[in-house]
Amino acid sequence: MALTTQLLPLAGSPSLYNTGDPNHRVPIHKVLTHSAIASVSIRHRDSVKNVSHREMDALLVANQAIEDTWQILNRGSANQQRHLLSTEADSFKRTTLLRAENEQHGNGPADAARTAARFAAGNCGEMAAVCALLATSTGINQPVSLLSSTVHDHAVAEIGDHRITDKTIIVDAWPEFGRAIRRKDFTLLGERPNIQHTYAPQPAQPQERMRLLYDDKVSQKQIDTDFATLYPRMPKDGKKLLQELQRTAPGYAQQHGAKNLNVRYQGENSQGIFRQVDLNLTESQFKQRMIQLGLDPKSGKPTPGNRRPHNSPMDAMKRAIRKVRARTASMSAATQLPITVPWTAPPRPMADGTRWAAEQLPRPFIPPMPAEFSRPGIPPMTTEYVRPRYTSTTAADSARRPAQPRVRAPLVDSRGRTADTDMRMPREERRRAPSADPRPRASTATAARGRDDYRSAVRPPAETARHASREGHRMATAARREHADSFILTMRRFPTRNDGY
Repeated sequence: MALTTQLLPLAGSPSLYNTGDPNHRVPIHKVLTHSAIASVSIRHRDSVKNVSHREMDALLVANQAIEDTWQILNRGSANQQRHLLSTEADSFKRTTLLRAENEQHGNGPADAARTAARFAAGNCGEMAAVCALLATSTGINQPVSLLSSTVHDHAVAEIGDHRITDKTIIVDAWPEFGRAIRRKDFTLLGERPNIQHTYAPQPAQPQERMRLLYDDKVSQKQIDTDFATLYPRMPKDGKKLLQELQRTAPGYAQQHGAKNLNVRYQGENSQGIFRQVDLNLTESQFKQRMIQLGLDPKSGKPTPGNRRPHNSPMDAMKRAIRKVRARTASMSAATQLPITVPWTAPPRPMADGTRWAAEQLPRPFIPPMPAEFSRPGIPPMTTEYVRPRYTSTTAADSARRPAQPRVRAPLVDSRGRTADTDMRMPREERRRAPSADPRPRASTATAARGRDDYRSAVRPPAETARHASREGHRMATAARREHADSFILTMRRFPTRNDGY
């Protein structure tokens, strides 16, 4: 099948795509078959072909790339008649502007695909670039190439290398109902196409698909302004521009590019799962394409004025999603300025470079206390700055305000004695041998007489009674008592954090 300019309506009955089941497979070979095409009954017979796991993986990736391309470039092509009619030549404006931008910046295939995504339109070359970039970002372990036909003015994407094997998959989203197909079953390429660019296998990059789908799009106001500036001789009104294009360049009406619309591929993928892939679309996919082509999704006939129906739930949902996306930040670094944070100089460090200068810190204003609230003997509070407790001081502050000695509370031991110095015992004294115990020892015979006699036998004399416990334990000596007093004073001098410090 060659490129055609004959605009044909859908030939199949509307009941084929109005079952009410969104997952119903619409038979494309019945819907698109028309009597004007010769040898239709011969070319669209049922055909089942077994494919390898590499071909099955490529078919699944290619069909997903085509569906994503129809969402990314939702304004259509500049040379497809139904796209021009449904958008009132807006697809022509967008495609012309994006090509001018690509030519001005010398963009490669990847940048050209991202530019087409921003303008939401493109011809077969831009659609092939988007499909190739989407297929590569899935991480498929096969090369992806951009091919241009030497027979027709057409460009497609290919998964696999046709110079090594003939089992490659063609990815073409430009036809109205295009689907992934093997190269030997495709008609719009020719025998020896030119290779424009090849993507080597690379790891998966899911963020690339998100950028193409959800990055900021060029507004309609900007499109109209730029088109009127760059092409002042072209009609500014969409209807007049459409009439001019229909007179000078009518465009194409390409529905598909397959030799047989009733072909079906089956086989296992790389995970060992048996799959079947054909050229049919689900009912939801088929109706979405009809809406984008300006066709009534129920009758299949052109809508009044050949424009897209704006009262469909799908379009209303898409407009709401676009509004939400327009308020979100772009994910692409190429189309958005980098985020900058105002830089503020830090506080000036001290001479040693380790502590911050106190004069750089904000000093709070402390209002004076009224005289009626001041107690007798205590001067009222003034507005003089009081340095925070944990704020370091500078050399200038130290010279201006001399340091005052810290007044500590008197140390009091367990007996009520006070001392101005540390009452801890010297290290050599603390480690000396325990003092002799002056208490008498009970004999074995006395201890055997019982507990009461034993207590009376070991009771200390009166001069040592204050250093002994009630039971006369040997720990209650003078040296041990002094050691306990010094420990208590140490704990009072160095309180823990639980004491309010």
